[in-house]
Amino acid sequence: MTVSTDVHDGTPENATQLLRLIENQLGWDPYDDPDVAPYKRRSTEAAKINRKVKRKPDLYTWRNLATTVAYCHNKDIRLDTPMGLFFHVDAAMEDTKVVDVVVDGTDEAIAAAVALERVSDAPDSQEWERRLLRATGNARSEVLAEWRAARGVT
Repeated sequence: MTVSTDVHDGTPENATQLLRLIENQLGWDPYDDPDVAPYKRRSTEAAKINRKVKRKPDLYTWRNLATTVAYCHNKDIRLDTPMGLFFHVDAAMEDTKVVDVVVDGTDEAIAAAVALERVSDAPDSQEWERRLLRATGNARSEVLAEWRAARGVT
């Protein structure tokens, strides 16, 4: 099973792709609320993002939001919800050291690993899913390598 973020060159083209980027880069988990189905949670958050983008379309471009995701990732800023991203857009735009988001093989591999763990019956699958989603920086590749070794995936 391959899971793709559908993001070309790191820039999302819509709210759903931005949510996937937030999920992959910042560890937001649509599965953490047992009372709401993940697809409903994603749809609700995507609608909120679209409404917010329409309020300030010059500031809230998809590229600026992707840059803000990179900024939050680099600064280890945790978001309770994807809407929290909008509180950091101005700071991200002022920070000249922020580089564009690049979706590399690690992001796609982690997304695929998380998808496999979600359908797995293994007793430790939830723990692996959390570790894969919460890892940041260099720890992401380390956790991915540990997961591959534990699951026998090459």
